[in-house]
Amino acid sequence: MRPLQMEDDNHIMLIANDYDVACFLRDSFPFPYSLDHAREFITATAGSDTSHVYGIMIDGSLTGVIGLILQEDVYRYSAELGYWVGKKYWGRGIATAAVEGITEDAFENKGIKRVFASVFAPNIASARVLEKAGFTHEGTRKKAAYKNGVFEDELLYARLGN
Repeated sequence: MRPLQMEDDNHIMLIANDYDVACFLRDSFPFPYSLDHAREFITATAGSDTSHVYGIMIDGSLTGVIGLILQEDVYRYSAELGYWVGKKYWGRGIATAAVEGITEDAFENKGIKRVFASVFAPNIASARVLEKAGFTHEGTRKKAAYKNGVFEDELLYARLGN
């Protein structure tokens, strides 16, 4: 993993502009995904004190994006995890390794005690990524999200540090 750079804009656009990726993400992740979207995303995440966003790199190529949003107030020792990987990189353990890496870094270097993530119920592969990375399914929020014209259950996962 490494911080995103403006030079990543074209590659982010190419792997993000895929309905099979976007359909499992929040609506703030646009589809179609343009070069301007990629540039805006890189700029926005670079200037944030509470978001830590990285490119997921394999052999020098950007394969996806992962990030933590540090929480505030009474939740200040928690961080929300989000990630996506380009479709051509699915099924290779890339997301699991990235989730493990960023979670360990949060515990060891950022003072975080709890990392949490949510997954739309149809995204079985992402739920499995979290489970393989040591996250526990804490519960399900029934019909919590409206995505693609359908109410979806949201699966809640978390991993606790020491």
